[in-house]
Amino acid sequence: MKRRISCLILFFGMILLVPVSQSIGGPVIPKTIVLTLNHVNLMLVGDEAVVRTGPLNKNIKSVRCVVWGKVISPVGRAGAPSSGYTFTFRAVKSGKAIVMEKIKKFGKKGEAIEFKKFGIRVYTPAAVPLLSLKEIAQNPGKYARGFVLIAGTSRGWGRPAKAQKIWGTMATRSDWVIEDTTGAAYISGILKVEKGRAVRIICRVLVRPNGSWTLIGHRILPDTHKIKGLKGFEQGNNRFAWFLYKRPPRTKGNLFSSSFSVSLALA
Repeated sequence: MKRRISCLILFFGMILLVPVSQSIGGPVIPKTIVLTLNHVNLMLVGDEAVVRTGPLNKNIKSVRCVVWGKVISPVGRAGAPSSGYTFTFRAVKSGKAIVMEKIKKFGKKGEAIEFKKFGIRVYTPAAVPLLSLKEIAQNPGKYARGFVLIAGTSRGWGRPAKAQKIWGTMATRSDWVIEDTTGAAYISGILKVEKGRAVRIICRVLVRPNGSWTLIGHRILPDTHKIKGLKGFEQGNNRFAWFLYKRPPRTKGNLFSSSFSVSLALA
């Protein structure tokens, strides 16, 4: 006796849409910060920080890192004595923390311990103040100890001919220009945004000893309106796919269906 086979196979449309954190320039990519000694290292929630030891000599017995504070958490350690170790940490909430590198080594008087201190200040993107480029240009040193949020339009690589007055200096030949209603400024250290696109970007203000300054791009914020629409589409398609999958077929034999194609047809 032949068995009745009712098999529902959902093609590519059955593949559930996975939410992706996007921005104007692509996915939001947290930065990896190489921590600097005796310095307040700035991070955003989600960023990673690393401490690199370099190759260990024969006098060093062990190296480990201790975290003081709850704003960052250890991720792991990798490497070997011959190549050195890399300690990785992730920023989980706003606040201050200290990473203390503890080095045990043999000295002339026996075992000795050396400490290296790395200060960290973590911000949430929502807490970064929105400033105009003119405000920064009037007193760049005032904003050099934290992050600033800039909302403007990308004007492409180098110095655009029709842009307003450009403040700041170029750090590299790959710098691009962001322009708001008050002027324009160079941005370094982050992927260029497509020319003519509106963008919100979190930056650090780097002031040099001679008084010149530049913006160091840290993170491009997502377009919240587009993300909201994308999430609604994902959730709706996923609910429809599961609804279609659970309904028993009313005919004998195999049934091939694409929930995505059906939803497009209904739309």
